[in-house]
Amino acid sequence: MRLYSFQRAGAPRLAVEHREWLVDVNRALQLSMAAPDAVSETVQRAAEHVMPSSLNAALLMPALERTSAVRSALAIADELISTHGEDWSHDQHLLVSRDRVVLRAPVAEGGKIFAIGLNYISHAAEAEREAPEYPMVFMKPISTLRGDGAMVPIPTASHRIDYEGEILVVIGTRCRNVEFEAAMSVVAGFSLANDISARDWQRRTSQLMIGKAFDGFCPAGPSLVTVDEAGPYGELEFATSVNGESRQKARASEMIFDIPTLVSYISQVVTLEPGDAIVTGTPSGIGAAFRPSKWLRAGDVVEVSSPQLGTLRTTMT
Repeated sequence: MRLYSFQRAGAPRLAVEHREWLVDVNRALQLSMAAPDAVSETVQRAAEHVMPSSLNAALLMPALERTSAVRSALAIADELISTHGEDWSHDQHLLVSRDRVVLRAPVAEGGKIFAIGLNYISHAAEAEREAPEYPMVFMKPISTLRGDGAMVPIPTASHRIDYEGEILVVIGTRCRNVEFEAAMSVVAGFSLANDISARDWQRRTSQLMIGKAFDGFCPAGPSLVTVDEAGPYGELEFATSVNGESRQKARASEMIFDIPTLVSYISQVVTLEPGDAIVTGTPSGIGAAFRPSKWLRAGDVVEVSSPQLGTLRTTMT
């Protein structure tokens, strides 16, 4: 499944990709319980109990229960669309057009964002650094999160702004001290991220975080692709382009520390909660490595694309 978090009337909503549309699964249950003009607070609470209206709440459900609830809601949505038509379904906010909503990052709104430095040999080489012995872990503030299609401002404090296309892992089960062999069982799915970085601030000290912590510096999306839908984690691949110019390309199998290792390693220190995210590192091709460097400017469009995970598009302003 491909789960989308979007905003309607200032509130987060959960949708699932279905044919050419997004289906608001909670709304499908509401409309199955009552006529549109009779959807009371009681009906809303009943629907929320079966299929939450936000991705945050849905991630708290056991994986099998969540999958079953989404599939049931989709079956209901199919019947409603067949009976009433697409126009009615749009009018009732059952069907959603991707290009007409504000997409949110497919992670927990109040969760933790871990990021990994130098996790590809190619990137360590272009940075003229040795491959690390252990994962280089830092954190990005929740204020860095943005969804697909976001406009991210160039900060006035820096003009050495760089992109980093990466695979993002979303945790689906509360866990601590996870063994490598069990690590994938706590993963809800995958997405894409752009670990935007202010290189001058990043290099002021040995601590990476401050240069990666500006507001909006972690666009993520477009959706949460569940593990079964995405396929084997080692076969995930992605590419980064700026204004259509290819800059990066990699497969997850090229990581120094693979996804189960990262999940297990971080869980030895921190309790991971549903909706927490791990941004798994970038390959070679960053703007800083070009001569002269290719810093991002206002108007630049950065796309991180994957055949399994879709395309994350960000415009710098």
